[in-house]
Amino acid sequence: MTDKPSVRCRLYYVALALSLLILWSGVHGADGATLIAANEAALPNAPGAILTTRGISLGPSAEQRSPQSDAAVSSPFRLVVSFTGRNGVPIDPSTVTLTYMKAPLVDLTDRVKQYVTAAGIDMPSAEAPPGKHLIRLRFSDKRQRVATEWIEFTGLP
Repeated sequence: MTDKPSVRCRLYYVALALSLLILWSGVHGADGATLIAANEAALPNAPGAILTTRGISLGPSAEQRSPQSDAAVSSPFRLVVSFTGRNGVPIDPSTVTLTYMKAPLVDLTDRVKQYVTAAGIDMPSAEAPPGKHLIRLRFSDKRQRVATEWIEFTGLP
């Protein structure tokens, strides 16, 4: 019996390594991390995805700092959202969810999780395809007061 791996075994490991590399590169582009994939942007808009705001809130709030909501950006770009707690109650980062408003809805939370802190979201090199994008941001403070905000931007070709 020989200690050398068979050719079939070697090919299996090479194929496995290439598959993992391709899978990883689909989520992490060469220049940044994928926020929205091209196939997701091609989905139809979610029905009833309307930006609404309500009256006075005692809960937390968020402000989209980069890119500006009316700005057009090229990928990669910096995505920055700042959180503000009320009455000294801090934000609970574990409650942050981001949902791309397409049909079906696309959960972006895992792609952004590593960039979330109690102060906000700072994704230094986000990638998104051309087009208008609308993302629902939900989060709460340590008193479980929930806030819903909207992130919107236009990607340039």
